[in-house]
Amino acid sequence: MCDSVGPDRENILAIHATGEVYGARTVFSTLPFVWSNTMAQDRRDQIHAGFIGAEVKNPKTEWYTPTALEKGLSSYNTNGHNK
Repeated sequence: MCDSVGPDRENILAIHATGEVYGARTVFSTLPFVWSNTMAQDRRDQIHAGFIGAEVKNPKTEWYTPTALEKGLSSYNTNGHNK
């Protein structure tokens, strides 16, 4: 887990541990808050989305397809944040 989670680290680990107890896989998703149709290339290069693993550049890191990401975020936007 990266250092940027700061004070949320313990909560994230607790959520993950609870999921493991019930045999559920934990998935965290966020919306790209810096996204813009006119975004500069240097900003685009900073965005990483849909990876599974601890490090983006690790050769063992797996990636979600754009279709899977779209389906998940659409579901979240329709249902998830209203609960």
